[in-house]
Amino acid sequence: VDFMEANEDFVMSFHSVDVENRIKKIDYKYPIPQKTVLRLQDIIFKHYIPTCSLLFKTDAMPKPFPEWFHKCPMGDIPLELMIAEKGLTKYFDEPMGVYRKHESGITGDKNRRKKGRSGYLYMYKKLRKHLGFRHWLMFTALIYKHRIGFINDYFGFNPLLK
Repeated sequence: VDFMEANEDFVMSFHSVDVENRIKKIDYKYPIPQKTVLRLQDIIFKHYIPTCSLLFKTDAMPKPFPEWFHKCPMGDIPLELMIAEKGLTKYFDEPMGVYRKHESGITGDKNRRKKGRSGYLYMYKKLRKHLGFRHWLMFTALIYKHRIGFINDYFGFNPLLK
């Protein structure tokens, strides 16, 4: 909070977390950014921000919230991206929270992953339109990435790479 109050160019901050992994078959660690000062283009392709660690300035929130936001199956990522578009993001490399990875999460099984991919496609299409032409190419790349993920989920591999 002190950092955010002292640095007006920053609209959001987050920190590293410890992971409590309850899924035995995977080893999971939250991704760590390569730098401590990030822009939208740094976080758009990799979800670095554990929601439990997120702090943002309320003036950076969209007002009013776009209607499509309330139809998204996830709220953290579109909120983070809409806020990140307004200024800088600070990463603190100090674990100050715990992220629980468990079987009931969006990646827990194939059906939830498919539903999650549909949600991501919806969200990225809406964000592409909401944030405008300046970010069009980045969101289009994410849309194609998730469409390829659908193919991978269906076939069990990516047939485009065979």
